[in-house]
Amino acid sequence: MAPNSSPKLLTILVVFLFVANAVTIASFWLTKKDHQPIDGGGPARFVIATLGFDQNQQDEYLALAHEHQSQIRPIRDDIKQAKDDLYTLLSQPNVSDSTKAAAIRAISVQTEKIDLITFDHFAKVRQLCTEQQRKKFDEIIKKVIQMMGMPHQGGPPPEPPPHHGPPL
Repeated sequence: MAPNSSPKLLTILVVFLFVANAVTIASFWLTKKDHQPIDGGGPARFVIATLGFDQNQQDEYLALAHEHQSQIRPIRDDIKQAKDDLYTLLSQPNVSDSTKAAAIRAISVQTEKIDLITFDHFAKVRQLCTEQQRKKFDEIIKKVIQMMGMPHQGGPPPEPPPHHGPPL
């Protein structure tokens, strides 16, 4: 090995390890929310317990939740790909503002789809509620959205209330 190639090799190795770590961390961060169970865990448990859904309402709500997740899962995959495409532009010299804007717009279009599907989902959930439950639903919906990992302001999402009794 030539004396000058050692620093180059070390630099290449450090850059490779940095990129590998960044990709690993990003993949954990992007897929973390996809592993939350619907069947009574997390936001679902919070909604069921807080609104006091009876068994029929629980069954209908969980079916709606499964439908919602199956609708947004491929869109989240599209968002991940669109973000990958955006940050791949960093490797190109002199990326135009219009190219960056188009890549960001592709992400925004997919995010808008998720927001519309989620809004329609919760409109259906609200229809499951009795009049009393609708009042409570209106009070907690922002917390539920935060628990789902949707963008929110302030601190971390709230924890669901403790569950007592048989599993939901």
